[in-house]
Amino acid sequence: ANRAFEAYNQNLGIILDIFINLSFEKMHPVLFDFLADSLDQVAPNVGEDIGQSWDAWKTWKRQKALIPQKTKKELITYASNNERSSLKILMKTIN
Repeated sequence: ANRAFEAYNQNLGIILDIFINLSFEKMHPVLFDFLADSLDQVAPNVGEDIGQSWDAWKTWKRQKALIPQKTKKELITYASNNERSSLKILMKTIN
């Protein structure tokens, strides 16, 4: 089980690295959609509750501030427009 939790943290780290280092304006729409969907898939496992990855939660708390404001806005819009419920919940903690 521990390895699965570490995989959630690694996946989140990769997604955040791209969102942090590649501006929304330079990101291909297909890449943005893929990353947003990937974040939606990992989101239910990011948190402090039992059955969630606490390390992923620490990574999220530490790195979310580094995501450019425009990308944050687009993620919130994407989650809302595309019925990504897990991403919507995570986006409530983005600021």
